[in-house]
Amino acid sequence: MLHTAEQQSEFVPSFKQTVHHLCSNDPEHQLGIIFIHAGSMGRAWEGEISNWLKAERTISFELMIDDSHHLIAIMLRRAALDETHYYALQLKMLLEQKFAGQPIVCAIAAVADAAEIEELIEGRLAELTVGGAYSDIRVLHDELRPMDARRILVVDHDESVREFLNIWLTMKGYEVYEAEDAYSALDRIHSEPFDLILTELNLYGINGLPFISHIQKMNLNPAPKIVILSEQRVEQTIDYCYQQGVNDYITKPFSPVELDERLSRCF
Repeated sequence: MLHTAEQQSEFVPSFKQTVHHLCSNDPEHQLGIIFIHAGSMGRAWEGEISNWLKAERTISFELMIDDSHHLIAIMLRRAALDETHYYALQLKMLLEQKFAGQPIVCAIAAVADAAEIEELIEGRLAELTVGGAYSDIRVLHDELRPMDARRILVVDHDESVREFLNIWLTMKGYEVYEAEDAYSALDRIHSEPFDLILTELNLYGINGLPFISHIQKMNLNPAPKIVILSEQRVEQTIDYCYQQGVNDYITKPFSPVELDERLSRCF
């Protein structure tokens, strides 16, 4: 990747110039950025990405590729960070389907001017390397999270749901942790404090209702808020959760904006 000033000399100035042009010619000054490390598949991925973006008629975009460092940069006009993240997730799923077995490593940002993107990427593009066999989406703004951020544990068997919630809630200033089942979640809750548990009811091992009961029997001080985010819509189940002291119950599919408002009310 772009480890040295010499390596950055060809791609980075051209990329910054394009960002500056797009920002200066847009009165709304919003530009979403998606970086994708493509390995040796750069040209093949470029074609798939370009075709998908063109098919999405509401997207105005620019695409650049750096063959020498296997980097694809996508610039989305008038896209805030949450919208940029949405398109990054869609592109990640597209590439995973088309090129099975290839880890998709991305980073995203949203900027208002060229100076802001320069500050965000300075010395950080080298982070876009394939570390092991796992796909990843990273937010280049994550170092801006406040030191006193509320700690949220997301418990869900669906990796894509956890990934979306992690990025969305991090963008909103929360410190986010993940668990894929009730057992691993309980281990984390035993060892470290959380301000809120955001959990699905359909869990592996122990399902959601006994999981909530386990948390309440820990007598944690202070006790974390508990919010259900579930596909279950049975009114009797929802009523029972509230009777057990759950702070809120949100059904899937959900609006991220509504989720943010409901979590804010919990605090």
